[in-house]
Amino acid sequence: MIKVSVFYPGGQGKHFGMKYYCERHIPLLQKICGDSPKSVAVRGNCGNGAGFASALCGDGTFGLRFAGGV
Repeated sequence: MIKVSVFYPGGQGKHFGMKYYCERHIPLLQKICGDSPKSVAVRGNCGNGAGFASALCGDGTFGLRFAGGV
């Protein structure tokens, strides 16, 4: 299995559109890759709750399996 991660930088005033990402990007990945995606994880975190910006605002990780067992 190959894992592909996409990271979105954080910072003051940054926003990660979780709903948009899940409704647009995930279906696009499934359309392009067919039945190769075996796992999908999406996380959003634009702050740590104490008013400090995080280094990352969100990320998506995809586990892909291709013909030949890779």
